[in-house]
Amino acid sequence: MSKFTKLFAVFVLGVMLMLALTACKSEQSVTKGEGENNDAGASEDDPIENITLNIVYPEAWEEKRFNEEIKEPVEAAFPHIKLKYLDQPIEDLLAKKIMPDIIFLGNPSGLPNFTEHGLTMDMSDLIEKHNFDLSRIEPSLLAESRMFADGKLYTLPYTRGATVLHYNKDIFDMFGVDYPKDDMTWDEIIDLAAKLTGEKNGVHYYGLQIPYASIMLDQRGVPKVDPETDEPAYTSEKYMPLYQEYLRKMERVYSIPGNVPEGDDDRDPSIGPFFGDRNVAMNPIWSQVELFSEDEDFNFDIVTYPVWKDRPGISRPSRSGNIGVAASSEHPDEAFKVIAYLFTDDVQRATARKGRASSLADPAINDDFLGDLIEERPWMEDLNINALTKHSYPTDLDHFSPYEEDAYAALEERLLDGVDINTILREAQEEAETLVKEAKEKK
Repeated sequence: MSKFTKLFAVFVLGVMLMLALTACKSEQSVTKGEGENNDAGASEDDPIENITLNIVYPEAWEEKRFNEEIKEPVEAAFPHIKLKYLDQPIEDLLAKKIMPDIIFLGNPSGLPNFTEHGLTMDMSDLIEKHNFDLSRIEPSLLAESRMFADGKLYTLPYTRGATVLHYNKDIFDMFGVDYPKDDMTWDEIIDLAAKLTGEKNGVHYYGLQIPYASIMLDQRGVPKVDPETDEPAYTSEKYMPLYQEYLRKMERVYSIPGNVPEGDDDRDPSIGPFFGDRNVAMNPIWSQVELFSEDEDFNFDIVTYPVWKDRPGISRPSRSGNIGVAASSEHPDEAFKVIAYLFTDDVQRATARKGRASSLADPAINDDFLGDLIEERPWMEDLNINALTKHSYPTDLDHFSPYEEDAYAALEERLLDGVDINTILREAQEEAETLVKEAKEKK
């Protein structure tokens, strides 16, 4: 072998060795990067710290569901993290010096209670730091979360609320009226109600019962107090026309002969007459599918919540589960990683299947919504489950006045007493002005 050949062989061998070392380093780098997503960058020289995160969780949502939907999947994904369930009022926890790491709300309207105690934090920096993609979340739900946080992101919408029109198919059949369909307007539903009110076989039936006053108003983003001026909004230039339109619709509902029940009924108006007596044809309220489907013989179905003609596809506000990192947490990064994990497609699909609709924008995530329950109750298979997640939510308000809850006035009671609409609103304005003034003086 010539000297040149030997030198060339050595050169080739050197190049191959360098390539091999480079490939090895590259492989090590990829492995490390993947590992950092799960163990927060731990190594043998720097072992990961075992921590416990306290989660304030809504008592009404039950510890069993917390364990199944939150604790078990999180602890499986993050072996170094343990979750502790707390269902006591925040005031009691603070008195015991028990500080939350994660705040879980059954309704974002409960957020101000945590803000007052200094427990909320804007998660914008954490969202950016951990590359969390907000665009995956339904935009109108994000807007609602910001509304209760003065435009910030103290929490993220974890689930979505569902308000629908439940209807009793037997009553429709009895009166020979076609069933309602998705995307119908309030006017169309009120027209149907007139055809479904009356007596059949000795029983009086009611076409439409609207159980709570706000059920049409909050769909339009109508406040009781103007958030820009902190003044009652009943006769304001901006909101009075919407109140008038709302009261005209309620006047139509009340004017259907025989559609207003007589006497007092102390049962929940969203459930009692429709499910108990089964003499109400249509019931617009947040989803009661789980309850109503307990009885295999109850012949009901659902369609989308009635819409205002000029606002197609807009349901009531979601007012459902929200989750955020508490300002008191000593482990904000780990707490946010837990939250981010709960927003992964797989976890959201599993949660939807168990009965909580996903807040993610991708409609396919909710394809198997209520799947576990449908497996248990095969008679639910024909229900229009898609109606529960078909519509989006109002985004008219970006915050509330601090005096919003001080300005309540019973508009509907005055309407039933035969008072004209403009007088109702003028009297409501006067009453609310007094209440808000008193509230301001206390602050």
